[in-house]
Amino acid sequence: MKQHITPEQLMELSPEQQDRLREWWKPQRGDQVAVLDDEIRIGPCICLGFKESNNNLAISEFMVEFKANKSECLPVFSIGQCIELINYLGWKLKIVQKKHLSRAEIYRYEGAGKRKGHVSEPKPELIEALWQVMKEVL
Repeated sequence: MKQHITPEQLMELSPEQQDRLREWWKPQRGDQVAVLDDEIRIGPCICLGFKESNNNLAISEFMVEFKANKSECLPVFSIGQCIELINYLGWKLKIVQKKHLSRAEIYRYEGAGKRKGHVSEPKPELIEALWQVMKEVL
């Protein structure tokens, strides 16, 4: 079972979506990250620490440590982190699994009980279904 999105999938986000993701993300030791500019420079790497005062992350890739600014990094989300962000943004999540396929449905009620939501296509990996709906709400 695939546990994380890929650094390449982060490139599917618009610059605005990437900025919203960075705003939510609080880097933690052990997080997988990708270092980007207009494309993926390196990733996934492991976050060794974060200094909020200068927005720098200490990062390790293949035992080589270096620093990068948070504005150059994005988290390579796990299944749990996807669920956490969906909940943080105020969406309810329903996961449907049938015959080795997963589908994620997110929804919330907005004014006068109107339901708004997004549904992923059936995917062989749960993380893929979660990523598809997450992109819709970022």
